[in-house]
Amino acid sequence: MNDFEINPSGTNEKDDLDVVTLENDPEFTFEQYVQRLELSQDDLKKKILDVGSAESYFAKYLNENNISKDVFGVDLWNRFIYKKMSVQGRGEDLPFKKESFELVIALCSVPLMYWWKNKNADNVDMKKKIKNNLSEMIRVTKAGGEIKFGPIPLEGRTDKVQYFSDVFREILNEVKEENLNLEVNFFGEEEEKDNPYYKITTMISIKKPQHQPHLG
Repeated sequence: MNDFEINPSGTNEKDDLDVVTLENDPEFTFEQYVQRLELSQDDLKKKILDVGSAESYFAKYLNENNISKDVFGVDLWNRFIYKKMSVQGRGEDLPFKKESFELVIALCSVPLMYWWKNKNADNVDMKKKIKNNLSEMIRVTKAGGEIKFGPIPLEGRTDKVQYFSDVFREILNEVKEENLNLEVNFFGEEEEKDNPYYKITTMISIKKPQHQPHLG
């Protein structure tokens, strides 16, 4: 998780956004994950991958409080406080085998992070990375497993934020067409009254179907 608030950068461009760290506390991080991703006690017992885990405070808290020893973190930057179950890697090329995890999560990181780093509205590379990231999270999730991530802006107060929202919906539809029988749901929808950039945000759940038995 990259705990942050959205604020104007040092540039004069109103829509340019920065990521600002707020907390480096395992308990706070754990509470945010559980609340915002609506993680149940059963969820916490699953084999979990945290994509964009930053220092891997979520995995650290679960391990040290004997909630789960089966939580892994992956992040582009090797800044892990909890190194035991953390791996350096890219969200669009996850270093794990197919169907390795029952639950894959990403809070305040991918896929929105690709847009923060590439705010050019015509950036084809950004679109490719977002699609590859979604496909990779689906690939490493077991049949019958689930992916939960967000927040994603449904509506933006600026043209650039609205552009990301529209592009993300387009990519999500492409991924659904390429991976039949995925169950996609929006949850945790919030009106961002005090946010100058986001109007409405949502969390997203993608459930993979169980393997179908071969007939005949």
